[in-house]
Amino acid sequence: QPLFRGATVEEALARIDFLVSNRRSLGILIGPSGVGKSSLLRHCAANPPSSDEISSVQCLRISALGLQGGELVAQLARQLLGRPATPHTGPENWHAVCDYFNATRREGVQTVVFLDDAESASQSAQSDVSRLLSMTFPLTFVISAEQQLVGAINPMLLDRTELQIDLPGWEISQT
Repeated sequence: QPLFRGATVEEALARIDFLVSNRRSLGILIGPSGVGKSSLLRHCAANPPSSDEISSVQCLRISALGLQGGELVAQLARQLLGRPATPHTGPENWHAVCDYFNATRREGVQTVVFLDDAESASQSAQSDVSRLLSMTFPLTFVISAEQQLVGAINPMLLDRTELQIDLPGWEISQT
């Protein structure tokens, strides 16, 4: 379904575009359940933000529902490199993903990972996000979280957040 571009969605899209164009590392999309966070991330992954400053942008969308430690990196390895998504090969996945991001830095490619339902990932999976963000890769994460469950997100991630993107529910007159 096409994304309905109301004022709040347009503002969220502009903020995501700002994060990517300015090569920021982490933004968090917050809103109540059912407001359209997943739809917005799906739209952004299918229609990458464009910028004159960045020659190439590649977008990935990953659901964090039930992610455990190592599974995020395994999914990145699978989507970026076509490797089998097996979390038990953790060190190999980490090396492959790090090598990939080092190569994309030389090529000027910015990678954007839209991580949906971040509050549902385990603490170790959230630590994997922090670890990736601590490296100097051309990488932007936009994570989404349900408003009432933001407290389940690792405080290290919340401290690293450079931009909060609020997606409020609509009033009855807006529907």
